[in-house]
Amino acid sequence: MTVVRLVRKARAAALTLPLQRAMALSIKAISKAFMNSCLKQVIEADAEIYQLVRQLIVATLHGHPQPLVIEAARSGIGHHNKPSFGEVFDGLRGK
Repeated sequence: MTVVRLVRKARAAALTLPLQRAMALSIKAISKAFMNSCLKQVIEADAEIYQLVRQLIVATLHGHPQPLVIEAARSGIGHHNKPSFGEVFDGLRGK
């Protein structure tokens, strides 16, 4: 190999190493951000039950009728877990 080729190879290696490190760091940052967003969604979904119970207790302490209390709490549930009105009504009737 000539000296010119050796110099070019050394420069290419010197440039690719920081680039590889930067890419590895950016992949770590992206995966960290993804995990943070996933964990945030799980925490919010878990907190939903506590907000629901709080709504039930507060409405009951205010003396509202039971069907109104349950419907108000049902409206606070996320759409993926929300029971239909018929399911709630059947539950109230004991069916």
